[in-house]
Amino acid sequence: MMLIAFEGLDQSGKQTQAERLKAALEARGRQAVLLDFPSYETHIGQEIGAALQGTRDYGPDTMQLLYVANRYEKKPQIEALLAGGAAVICDRYLASSIAYGEAQDLDGAWLRDMQKFLPAPDLTRPGCRRSGASTSRGRSATAVSRRSPPASPWSG
Repeated sequence: MMLIAFEGLDQSGKQTQAERLKAALEARGRQAVLLDFPSYETHIGQEIGAALQGTRDYGPDTMQLLYVANRYEKKPQIEALLAGGAAVICDRYLASSIAYGEAQDLDGAWLRDMQKFLPAPDLTRPGCRRSGASTSRGRSATAVSRRSPPASPWSG
C-alpha cells in the first residue's frame, strides 16, 4: 500500500497525527501499522535508549549510525507489510536522521547515503507545530531523545 512518515520536533503532533491516520484507515477497512522510531524493543533500540539515558557515551556520528541501524532492523517487517497491502505509518523515519545529523554538523550526503536501501516513504509529512509550541508543551524542542525509552528488560 503506502509508507507514510511523520517527521518533526518532539511534541510537534507527529504521534497524534499518525494515530489519527491509522484509525481513519482502519475505519475504512484498511490494514495500517504504526511504527515508532527509535524502536526501543530491539537490541539496537536498547542501545539507543541507554545512550539517551546517559549510560552510554556516543558521538553524533555513532548515534546516527545506531538510529539508521534501528530502521534497518525493521526493514524486513516494513517490506512484508507493504507487500501484504498494509499502510505503514512511521513516527520519525529517514528525514529525522538527516535533520538531526546535519544540526550536529554531520554530512548530509553521508546521512542520506547510508539510508538508501531502506524503503522510501511515499509521503513525508512534517510536524505542524512551531518549535516554541513544542517547548511550551513541556519538552525541549532541541531534544534528540525523541520519546523516553522504556526500562530495559536487561537492567536489574
